Amino acid sequence: FGFFRDLRALLRWGVKRRFIAENPMEMVETPAYTDHLPKRIAYNEVMQLIVHIGGRAWLDVRDRALIQTLFFCGLRAGEVCRMKIADIDVDQRLITVKRSKTKSEALIPFPRSLQGPLRAWLAMRPDQPHDYLWVGKNKHGGFKRFEVEGLRMMLRRRCVAAGLTVFNAHSFRHGCAVEIILRGGDVTLVQRVLGHAQLTTSALYLK
Repeated sequence: FGFFRDLRALLRWGVKRRFIAENPMEMVETPAYTDHLPKRIAYNEVMQLIVHIGGRAWLDVRDRALIQTLFFCGLRAGEVCRMKIADIDVDQRLITVKRSKTKSEALIPFPRSLQGPLRAWLAMRPDQPHDYLWVGKNKHGGFKRFEVEGLRMMLRRRCVAAGLTVFNAHSFRHGCAVEIILRGGDVTLVQRVLGHAQLTTSALYLK
């Protein structure tokens, strides 16, 4: 719908400037616009994913904690990859999020069920000269900050191994919003957790 609207406006501008004689889009019926939710992962699918990652290696511990952080905190891929150790208060169950779009900070609460996975990861996290929370492997067999592309590949690998549809980080974010509504939260809580600038964006999850 947005592409159709922008194209028609561009062609109208062309007619006004006499670059073209007429706007062919005026003869095309405007497509119906419907609000819809993007693909999301459900709570039971997250739990299926966690159960399938059953190992005790540091990568397994990291992925269990990271996947649950994505789902329960509704973070964007860039936001979760930029997290630092100091951004987490496990005892108070709070995460300081540096918003990608607004360049602001927000305190996001998380459930008690996430305390254990986060503590387990902090205890096993390989020592690093940097203080980023999530660590990945580099091509030389060492360690580096975990980046967005690594997150995308990890989610794909874990979803395929668990026999699930491949969900990206945004699917976890939208799953978080729907889970808030299903558990009795309101649209303002969705807006606060996801960091939407407009309440109308958060209101989509009420449908």
